[in-house]
Amino acid sequence: MAESYDASQHGRNFIESVKGIPVLLPPPGSPYKGTPGVSLEDMGANDPNTISYFNIKTNNIPPGHQGRIKKIEEMIDLTHLWLDVQAGKQTAMQKHNGNLPNDDKPESKVMCSNYRIKVIDYIMMNGNCPWIAVARSESASYKIKVKKAEFHTSLIRNILSGITTVKSISNSIEKVFEGLSEIIRQSQDVSQSLSVWSFFNVFTWDDVTNDVKGSIRIVSYTVSGEMVQYTVHKASYQEAKMDFSFLQGDFIFVEGMWAYNKPIVVDFLKEEGEKKVREVIGADITP
Repeated sequence: MAESYDASQHGRNFIESVKGIPVLLPPPGSPYKGTPGVSLEDMGANDPNTISYFNIKTNNIPPGHQGRIKKIEEMIDLTHLWLDVQAGKQTAMQKHNGNLPNDDKPESKVMCSNYRIKVIDYIMMNGNCPWIAVARSESASYKIKVKKAEFHTSLIRNILSGITTVKSISNSIEKVFEGLSEIIRQSQDVSQSLSVWSFFNVFTWDDVTNDVKGSIRIVSYTVSGEMVQYTVHKASYQEAKMDFSFLQGDFIFVEGMWAYNKPIVVDFLKEEGEKKVREVIGADITP
């Protein structure tokens, strides 16, 4: 039987604009019987890109560990496709039921983006993705006030705190988080807050065990802030100010559950036409 989800029951009230819209899910991987077909638009192709999946490696991992890394990266890639289709199916259903708007207004696009985040956050936080288990979850809050050029590194440093230090980030991460500066600017003109959801699969080198350590962290937060233009000695700068209140969960990869569920996930994706609206972002960081 499908299950209805209320985020407030699980302490996840970061998406106020879709608080009253339920999530109805069958068992993981199962097709949605009797629901509208999913389109790339339902999966978020033309809406604000607020969902990101990262495969990150620190650049101090010695050679010889690529086999294990690639195996987990394959799992992440299939998982992200599965999550995006699940969110698209739910969005199509709620549009069909009249609970989500079906127009091109900026507020409508934000609302649909927020609802997709609600769906995938529920899947991950409530055991509907059994091959990735919750180890712990917590909330935190930071105030970020830095020059725009330093904003991306400051943000990723806070997000990955406790997993690895961050001295510098690669261009692929820069490009993703460059968009957040624009989102901050746009969020001042939209009546509802825009939520962001990021899945980080991080490989680091453990000097104690002389082995690769894999960590999975999911971070959900709401973008609100401002961009400020200022001048110092005739040079013009932009400063990003952001209230960064977020919920994060740390997860572990359950290899046995993935071996069982992988064929189910693959079959489900084939049935849905193997649709894709975003890529997993591969990136390196300097610890």
